[in-house]
Amino acid sequence: DAARERLNRAFAVCRALRQPDGFSTVISDGYPLDMKVFLATLPSGVPVSSELLLPDAGLALYSRDGDFILFDCSALRHKLAHFHGGKQAPTLFLGGQPFLVDSGCCSYDDDEFSEYYKQPVAHSTLLIDGHGDSVLQGRYTWHEAPTCRLTPWRNGAVESVLTSNAPGWTKVSWRRRIAILPAGVEIFDAVQAQYKAELTFLFNLHPDVRVEVFGCRVLLNNHSVTVSAEFPVVPELREGLGFVNFRKTPCQCLLLRMCGAEVSCKTVFKREK
Repeated sequence: DAARERLNRAFAVCRALRQPDGFSTVISDGYPLDMKVFLATLPSGVPVSSELLLPDAGLALYSRDGDFILFDCSALRHKLAHFHGGKQAPTLFLGGQPFLVDSGCCSYDDDEFSEYYKQPVAHSTLLIDGHGDSVLQGRYTWHEAPTCRLTPWRNGAVESVLTSNAPGWTKVSWRRRIAILPAGVEIFDAVQAQYKAELTFLFNLHPDVRVEVFGCRVLLNNHSVTVSAEFPVVPELREGLGFVNFRKTPCQCLLLRMCGAEVSCKTVFKREK
């Protein structure tokens, strides 16, 4: 009975990691796998809650009616690891379509594997004075990685506090809260530092997302779904790279630049009717 219960819990996590497009979500050096055939082989189980916290893995998930969120606060477990920098990064589907995504993972033999895809700059995270939360040497040797204190879901929201000893981060605390809204999500960020710093919030977009900027309001379109994003400042657009269908694919990234020792801001993503 204990073994069966353990298997059922593992099967529930597998179901929770299935995105609305039928593929597994990408975490660090992972690749998206078509989950439909695998999940069909599993015994029926108790329906998975729309909100799930995996504290040992450092992951929080939400899935309901085509909306999906993965909040990646996963930890570095060993100095040599299949790890990516840039934590407290959300993966976001709305209306069944992807909008914010992990950069993915290209071929291990490609120079951009370590120079871009594993770096914080390729994720929906925060840079302090241009520095990410992690320091990588070569392809796998991590000299610094963040610590995230992830708390349980409460009243439709989950949050984490990140600290790091990476350059620029030693006297910084960053709290990110993700709250579920009707037809959308609110991302609240609060940064405390002991000095005035340049903050760059990154929002890494799926390669299929088309962008129109109207000041602080941005329209994001992916196939039949349009999302209105409200930012605290006018965002910049930067070219980036995604990884779709096992190929490197150009994408775009929205950048929010702010400055201060204590900064808080709110970003809202909502489906258009």
